[in-house]
Amino acid sequence: MKRIFVLTVLILGCLTINAQATCPTGQTCIVAPTATANAVGLTGTNACVSGMTCTFNFYRCVGTNAQCSLTSAVWVLANSTPTTTVAYTDTAVTPGVTYSYFADALANGLTSGPSNVATVTVPLAPSAPSIAATP
Repeated sequence: MKRIFVLTVLILGCLTINAQATCPTGQTCIVAPTATANAVGLTGTNACVSGMTCTFNFYRCVGTNAQCSLTSAVWVLANSTPTTTVAYTDTAVTPGVTYSYFADALANGLTSGPSNVATVTVPLAPSAPSIAATP
């Protein structure tokens, strides 16, 4: 019985994801999201134990890190199926809007806690050049 308990602790330990703004060694975190006028690119560090297969879900909140608390904000699952890498491109975004994201890891029927929260503002699309006609 003790071995099963220890195994469970090890599995949960490998899936613990940092909820701080920085990412210590051994934690899965979202790093520096990038944004274009029609997409947000998310990448992160994978801290799953070697040999363990983890998949990842990404969650979106409209607002800044301060507005999107992990305990009180409305978070929406951004990806329809878990990704096999800590990477996701969110195309359901609006130019000029600020979004916050976090991820969690899934393995062996368990779900980790939330990662850090990363915030990005989607830039406005460039306006079309104006052409002035001269008589």
